[in-house]
Amino acid sequence: MKVKALIPLTLRDSSTGELTSIACGAVVVVSDELGASLIEDGLAEVYTLITPSGSVTLTENSETND
Repeated sequence: MKVKALIPLTLRDSSTGELTSIACGAVVVVSDELGASLIEDGLAEVYTLITPSGSVTLTENSETND
């Protein structure tokens, strides 16, 4: 899932333990579970790509909706 951070975040990779700092407004790819949790907590939003032909929302399965 692609999400955009609403505030600066530090995320820990559960497999490696490595910390990653995410700036406000940065777009990151996270697991569906983590993405849903960040959105629910108001820390991130689903990423919407703005294109010349309008906005396209990237969904969990990488399909696009116009």
